[in-house]
Amino acid sequence: MRVGVMRPERYERECARVLARTGARMVFVPFIEIRPTKGRGLEDAVARLREGVSSTAVFTSANGVDIAFSQVGESLSEVLSNVDVVAIGPRTKKALAEREVVCRLPPTYTSEGICELLSDVEGGIEVLRSAHGDAALVERLARHHLVHECVLYTIAKLCGEPQHRFLHEVVGGGVDVLLFTSRMMVESFFECAQKAGVLDDLMRTLPNIEVVAIGPPTKRALASWGIGAKMPKEHSFSAMVELLEGGDD
Repeated sequence: MRVGVMRPERYERECARVLARTGARMVFVPFIEIRPTKGRGLEDAVARLREGVSSTAVFTSANGVDIAFSQVGESLSEVLSNVDVVAIGPRTKKALAEREVVCRLPPTYTSEGICELLSDVEGGIEVLRSAHGDAALVERLARHHLVHECVLYTIAKLCGEPQHRFLHEVVGGGVDVLLFTSRMMVESFFECAQKAGVLDDLMRTLPNIEVVAIGPPTKRALASWGIGAKMPKEHSFSAMVELLEGGDD
């Protein structure tokens, strides 16, 4: 089984480790790149948490945790130890735990799950995430809470020679499974196929490939291109791989 993985380059080793237990051959080509943002947004968010203006910090990705700590330093752990911290899923929780930050997880690892978890909290909420996060999260939280959104990073789409080669490999039958872990990845994949002139061939090939989406936004993005996808109950990369091994979808 040949599994196409298109996550940012920093995840290659981790993905290889998770897939190793399946005996699958990983075909890894990043279609997106993480770029930290500049400005006072994070500094202001930390100040509000430290001063008690906000009482909750929400992290929607492990990338966000890594970037926040790289910019603020280990003093951020002390600030977060005095507020309610929410992580969207297990990977984000692990990234926080590595900095000795205790956090809560929502009942489902989605924007909807976070809103449900925070329905009764008091005080302001800091949402720390990418520039391309689900708009519904902030909109729903803002109905009942004072919400500040802090953009920690942007996600750039990649479409160069490595991506073109990967697309031709997919069209040529060189991949049995495609794993999509974000809406932006879906957009980059199909937009690059258009630029490479292989979109029509790709659309004819995809019905013969097993496609897996990490969560609802990613699955909806694939559906907008007419592509059906399996989705694990737990929205994590490990759960996607377990689905390939015969787990429940």
